[in-house]
Amino acid sequence: MNHICYGSHDCTIDSVRKAANMVGVSEFIESLPKNYYTLVGEEGMGLSGGQRQLIDLARVIASNSPIIILDEPSSSLDVESEYKFYAAIKEIHRELNSTIIYITHKLNRVRFMDNIIVLNKGSIIENGSHEELINNNNWYANAANKSV
Repeated sequence: MNHICYGSHDCTIDSVRKAANMVGVSEFIESLPKNYYTLVGEEGMGLSGGQRQLIDLARVIASNSPIIILDEPSSSLDVESEYKFYAAIKEIHRELNSTIIYITHKLNRVRFMDNIIVLNKGSIIENGSHEELINNNNWYANAANKSV
């Protein structure tokens, strides 16, 4: 509860539950001995990397920020946690209508983004949807075809 509410001015148990449900971590939290009031250790040491990242994402939702910046957010996630994380990102965008700036080197995870900006040495070299960039047959298309 405290971690998800951190930085939020009007956080309630209902908003925490909604945020946790939105990112798919509510079932896990509710299985803990004191559910939303369980102590998980300093910096979440009692949690896996995926659990920490999903709970951090719930904190972002609870803050109702109009702009969300995520920098390599799935770098330490296992396959199942990564799937849940990306499903949560889609849900956040749909529900909150927040602008999400998603920074990654994993091109296979940006296909659903509204707009993809490709940077090289600080300059924009391509810009558009996944389909547009694939059809342009430039750097993004080559890199996406090599991406696993």
